[in-house]
Amino acid sequence: MRLIDGRVFPIEANDLMWELSLPRGVDRDHEYCNPTVGGEGRWEKIGWGGICFVSGHPLVDRQLAVARMMEREGVKVKVWYELDGGHGAEVFDPAKKSALMVQLKLFISSSKVA
Repeated sequence: MRLIDGRVFPIEANDLMWELSLPRGVDRDHEYCNPTVGGEGRWEKIGWGGICFVSGHPLVDRQLAVARMMEREGVKVKVWYELDGGHGAEVFDPAKKSALMVQLKLFISSSKVA
């Protein structure tokens, strides 16, 4: 709620995107929206994951919870946390874009399968 009026990704846009994306009649506890639901083994095919967090992103708390859950279930998670910014900050700030590109390259090169 502290980021409800975000200029790039306001909560109303988030709500609308989920409404348009999820099957009719389901809520955000559907497996397409909530990765914490589902049975054992749902992460078996994912051996490695990368998540970028931005303190000003409206979903940062949920992102952190998902990363912790993935780690508990044996997924190797690469976390990159930015202290300032928000959703799409790299669009407005070339320095943030450069930093994000560096992190993406590091993540991709570190997760290559031999």
